[in-house]
Amino acid sequence: MARWLANVPGLDFLTKAYSVNGATSADLLAFNYHIQIGINVSLLSIIGVALAIWVYRKM
Repeated sequence: MARWLANVPGLDFLTKAYSVNGATSADLLAFNYHIQIGINVSLLSIIGVALAIWVYRKM
């Protein structure tokens, strides 16, 4: 929804996304791994999650 409304003037405060990133890695001689997780959060996505929880509880 935020991508659809990104070009609408006046709604940029709802669609501006903030990135939260985390990464971990290790090299243990026998094997190594690298895990990276990223989440883009906008005000519209928070409203959507709250609305989905509210609708789910009403069922």
